[in-house]
Order: sequence, then C-alpha cells, then structure tokens
Amino acid sequence: GYSIDQKVKYTAGSFVGKALTWWNSQICTLSQKVDVSMSWNDFKFMMIEEFCPSHVMQKLETKL
Repeated sequence: GYSIDQKVKYTAGSFVGKALTWWNSQICTLSQKVDVSMSWNDFKFMMIEEFCPSHVMQKLETKL
C-alpha cells in the first residue's frame, strides 16, 4: 500500500486524457507542489467537484 502522503502523487500520476489535462491546470493554478502537499480528502473533493455532477452524487447518496 501507499502512505497517505503518496496517495495523491500516485493517483495523479496515473491520470490520462481529460483527467490529466485537468490536473495539470490545477498544478499551474494552485502550486507546483500541490500533489505532494495536498491532503487526500482535499484531493478527493476536487476530483468529485470536477468529475461527478451534483445530481449524480445526490442520487448515489439517496441509495445509501
């Protein structure tokens, strides 16, 4: 397994296509070191905001 500190870097390193383009823009906007200093929860929140429409998230939450 990966440590919490390595999760963001490893996951972002596996991005391709639209996800890679989005992540590269986040690095330029936020900071060059965002992938090593960002918490896993912040990273997940950013990905959900970008790639999971709110109506889909609401539907998933009601199923729980």
